[in-house]
Amino acid sequence: MPLERLFKALADPTRLRIINLLLEEPFCVCELEAILQLPQSLLSRHLAYLRAAGLVTDKRRGPRVQYSLSTAQPAFELLKSCLRQALRLERVCDEDLNRRRQLRLPCCPPASTGSGAVSGIPMEVKGHENQSADV
Repeated sequence: MPLERLFKALADPTRLRIINLLLEEPFCVCELEAILQLPQSLLSRHLAYLRAAGLVTDKRRGPRVQYSLSTAQPAFELLKSCLRQALRLERVCDEDLNRRRQLRLPCCPPASTGSGAVSGIPMEVKGHENQSADV
């Protein structure tokens, strides 16, 4: 991948917030929606952009898709530790990480069992209306 494509993919505040979270662990769109408090359609568009740039990979987990950072881009691998440090200096990224710690995630079933989800995400988040809240 050309280096300018990598930096173009990182040149958006929403995509940087997504990268900030994915530096910690993989997430599905519904988890990112709850943490970032952004609409699913917007997040899906940015995740598709990051995937097309080779920075994010996706893996189906039952009915949902879990996103993680790619390890296939050598330049991106070199930038990850720098990004982690720089993003911690951004107030909004720090708030996202704090919100992540306060929410009881994940919403998606574990890959090994395929059983029902454990959810701490508010039931009003789209796609979770039918989940049991008493888990």
